[in-house]
Amino acid sequence: MIACALSGGVDSAVSLHLLLKRFPRRLVKAVFMRNWNEGGDIQCPLSEDLSSAQAVAEHFDVEITTVDLSKAYWLNVFEPMLQEYTSGLTPNPDVLCNRHIKFGRLLDFCQNALGAEKLATGHYARTRTCEYDKTTHLLRGKDLVKDQTFFLAGIHRSALQFAEFPIGEFSKPQVKRMAVDMGLPELAARKESMGICFIGKRDFKGFIDQYAEARPGNFIDMDTGRVVGEHKGKHMWTLGQRALLRNSPARYFISRTSEGNDIFVCAGHDHPSLFADSVRTFTPHWINPSFEGWTGNLTFKSQNKEPVASCKIVENTEKGLSMRLGHFKRAVAPGQYIALYDGEECVGSAKVRWSGASIDLSAHDHSDMGRTLSGRRSERDMLRALV
Repeated sequence: MIACALSGGVDSAVSLHLLLKRFPRRLVKAVFMRNWNEGGDIQCPLSEDLSSAQAVAEHFDVEITTVDLSKAYWLNVFEPMLQEYTSGLTPNPDVLCNRHIKFGRLLDFCQNALGAEKLATGHYARTRTCEYDKTTHLLRGKDLVKDQTFFLAGIHRSALQFAEFPIGEFSKPQVKRMAVDMGLPELAARKESMGICFIGKRDFKGFIDQYAEARPGNFIDMDTGRVVGEHKGKHMWTLGQRALLRNSPARYFISRTSEGNDIFVCAGHDHPSLFADSVRTFTPHWINPSFEGWTGNLTFKSQNKEPVASCKIVENTEKGLSMRLGHFKRAVAPGQYIALYDGEECVGSAKVRWSGASIDLSAHDHSDMGRTLSGRRSERDMLRALV
């Protein structure tokens, strides 16, 4: 028996359709996970998603079960996310959700309560089982634009063997055409959900501000040490983001946070402080165990939508990775996850602890750094000097 997680969208609906082409209907069940307690919140789209998922299950005459995982989500995803935002980090709740909730609590529920052996989801990803040792490997989706292995790079290898990704061999246009052909054109036309599901159409900053403790501080120009504005809390800002300062003719961007409540900003989108060719991480998570302790060339992503780029693992221990990037990359933020690839295989991931230039600027205070990187040279010249 196999369970299919329905989200109310086209990808999971087509996944269910493809499973029914492979298995008898009696061996396929649908499940919808409730990750948020709406509490009368009319802007949360959860009820709309549930209605859509129920309609899909009814269309295919498949039994659907709803499981409430909102408490587990709060403890394992939302609270850690708030804590990291408040500390000035940039977390990724989707990575945590897939690791702890979808391929953690939901998989356990499907196996223990529904009697399912595997859990299928609507991710654009693929798996391959090695005939030699029966290990399961995570591969990028055939549609490299929609590939979602970045969000799956943190799941346990023990859970991956029970995962199915039916649409991983197809492109998004093909999936939409299948939805139309199977009699669900409204799903093909439905706007794709982006971002954190329960936030809905709300402003992200405003939503997070309801839960995070306000810790106001100053915006400080990292080149001059001058206070150029004030903010209401580090949880509202991330590296590389435009800082909209009142009465400031300069275009400032978030450069780094301090141990206190102040945030250092820099003038210009291409300021050198925003670029890194070296990254240090916390303890790596290896889906493919053969990469434990290994050093050498891989490719990586620090954001889902970006193409993979080259990197070299120069140190690989249980404490973390030291990486040299193949080129300078803008806004690699502490707290972000980096997904690591060997060809089409996603071999693991790690959370960024530090990013910066390979030249050692750690011994300088911020004013020294400002004097080092400022002067009469243009911002492009400064960046070229770092290269």
